[in-house]
Amino acid sequence: MDYSFDYNMRWSHMRLRAPSSLYTWKVLEPYVLKAQERLEIGPGILPKFTIEGTHFLDTSESAIRKLEQHGGKGLVGSAEQVFPFDDNTFDLIGIFEVLEHLTQPQKTIREIARVLKDDGIFIFSVPIRQKYWSKWDEFAGHVRRFEPEQLEEMLAKE
Repeated sequence: MDYSFDYNMRWSHMRLRAPSSLYTWKVLEPYVLKAQERLEIGPGILPKFTIEGTHFLDTSESAIRKLEQHGGKGLVGSAEQVFPFDDNTFDLIGIFEVLEHLTQPQKTIREIARVLKDDGIFIFSVPIRQKYWSKWDEFAGHVRRFEPEQLEEMLAKE
């Protein structure tokens, strides 16, 4: 059964949520407020960083347009592309529940490392442990779940 769905269509019918309404805000708030230059990759209409002034990269044009209407700096594109930013641009980069959708997540990590300042902060979340793979993963369009050791190795390499 094909569980794939079109994020652009899905996000076009939903209302943009403020980061402060999400459970992650209390943890992320100090990092977001301190960072002058921020990039969030793949937020859809559920950004974790403050919208105004943040750069956003997402495949969904409708999500990007909604973020731009609230002061975000949007770019429609793939997380697996070469990012159109200079080296050492961002103080803070976040990618939440996206890497598991990618066929080559190491390419994305490499690009993040390139555009992140030397003293910058990278925050991410992914589903872990392949043994927990379920129909939900298939429905959500996941390519994989990560093992913690695999993540450590990928981050160290890139």
